[in-house]
Amino acid sequence: AELHRKVAAENWGVTKADLKRLRRDVWKAVKNGSILPTELDPFDPRDDIFGPSIYTINEQYIKPVTAEAGNMSWALMKHPKGLKVDLFVTHAWQEGIFEFIDKVLTSWPRSCHSAWCCMLANPQNLDISSLISCPKSSPFALALRVVKCMLVVPNRRLSIYTRLWCAYEAHLAYEWNKVVLTASASPWASFRQALPAVLLCVVLGGLLAFAWPEGPVGFTAMKVVAALLYYCMYPLILSVILYSQEQCWYRSGNLIGAFLSGHYLLVLARNYHLSSFFSNESGSDDAEYLREWRSTHINFAVSTVLFFIFSELDRIRYFTLAHEATLLKVGYSGSIKDAACSSSTDCANIWAEINGEAASEDERSLIVAKVDDTIRTLIRAGMSSRSLRQAVEEGVCVDNANSGDSIAFMLLISGTSMPNLENLRVLDVEVMTGWACVALTIILWIVFFNSSIDRRIFCKKVFIRVILIFVWPPHLICSLFFKLGLTPMTHLLWIFSISNTVGMSIILALTALHIGGVARIPRIGPWLAQLMIARGPSALRKACKTRPVDRSTVASSDDSSGDEGSSDELDGSTDDDPQRASLEDRSSSILEV
Repeated sequence: AELHRKVAAENWGVTKADLKRLRRDVWKAVKNGSILPTELDPFDPRDDIFGPSIYTINEQYIKPVTAEAGNMSWALMKHPKGLKVDLFVTHAWQEGIFEFIDKVLTSWPRSCHSAWCCMLANPQNLDISSLISCPKSSPFALALRVVKCMLVVPNRRLSIYTRLWCAYEAHLAYEWNKVVLTASASPWASFRQALPAVLLCVVLGGLLAFAWPEGPVGFTAMKVVAALLYYCMYPLILSVILYSQEQCWYRSGNLIGAFLSGHYLLVLARNYHLSSFFSNESGSDDAEYLREWRSTHINFAVSTVLFFIFSELDRIRYFTLAHEATLLKVGYSGSIKDAACSSSTDCANIWAEINGEAASEDERSLIVAKVDDTIRTLIRAGMSSRSLRQAVEEGVCVDNANSGDSIAFMLLISGTSMPNLENLRVLDVEVMTGWACVALTIILWIVFFNSSIDRRIFCKKVFIRVILIFVWPPHLICSLFFKLGLTPMTHLLWIFSISNTVGMSIILALTALHIGGVARIPRIGPWLAQLMIARGPSALRKACKTRPVDRSTVASSDDSSGDEGSSDELDGSTDDDPQRASLEDRSSSILEV
């Protein structure tokens, strides 16, 4: 108790290394029989995926270990001087300890160093009722006030928002504008299972490139096939990123794309030394420009191969997050007013804090509604932030906004979108725009790595969609004109450089505005924000139909919506989103793929 008075509550933190050590120690304790199944928690001692519940770990491990050390918390036992926290972990104690630790470690933001977790931060052997008698000055609230973001850990048994303390933490996160993220299981085990099939497709496609015969006939055939693949790859990538909401199609698209991109890359590699393979029919273009054109094709081929490999990882992340969203809805009515608390005193104190200075029933209902909206956004988007809630207010559908879009693809496209630096001193027409594109790309990466986690997630989506929708189409059209002999190589590369520079400028501008700022652009804002995060047919249809919200009707629609409407929206049962329920069913089978 003395140690907890000396060290401020916001310093009761643990590191990732601490959690890894705790996992190992608990597993050893289970194996040697120190932690045993109970009637309330009949866990399987051989199970290292879920493990004993937090309640069991608290009684059979944390309490005995910390009692022997002096009755401090587990966190202060490990760090007597304390660790300043920058991540707050909220959970309901019903999950298995291994499940909990693995989800927290997988979802731990890179910018965070120490986490506050109640089961490890609070002294479990002491009476802490005096510490939590005033919820807003409790250790929970003091820690949450100083952190960068909050991590919500779902469990298999019941939504954490059926518990009033977790609902209160959501209230504080809304009030203090914290970024809230949903923790999820690691995708790497499933990715390792899926990877051999993707690599096999790449290899088979590459081997097929050597089946083309030598001589003029084979050369012409390969040139035609390379041109077809160059133009067919774009709609395939576009459909995988924007349209894939079906598990089967998403995986099939990746496998087909891996096979075709492997074939395309090896066809180019086989004819790399032949300038005539990359020229148009006239064959009169300068050698320096043809070298640039050849380099562009090779970079594009490599990027498509790696895209379809990493797209499998994105697929697994996408459906894993969808599954975590279903876990947050188990038993949750759609409103925190139905959340339960084991202590009637805590219940009264928490509701007194939530209602605050609200004088009327309408004001209290409005406070609860805003917290409910925060949780609803978290469940549907996989995250919640002030900017995301602003987008929702403008009518943007944010379903699966936190779904994976691979940073690897951003790195690859950064390379393919920039001109060849060797040729910048040769291609005088491109020098200004070329160096502008290089500078913008460097600035974009600096902004990306120095942004908050929610802005980085939006940046990845914006980057990929702007490149696919606004940058690549001019490339494809101009390259077709070149193939048909309608434009010289000099004009082609100049247009490439211009479109890359404009694309990078758009990406920087949209990233700076964030999704909430984009959604508030007059007239086109909601449509543009929807397009940047859209995935699946229903989201794309909403992008086409999205219009700015009429502020004059918001109040009346809120009054008439009622709790039932909120619950319907949470369950995703509206007519505009017929595929969401089936998406959640399919997500539960992700580990089988």
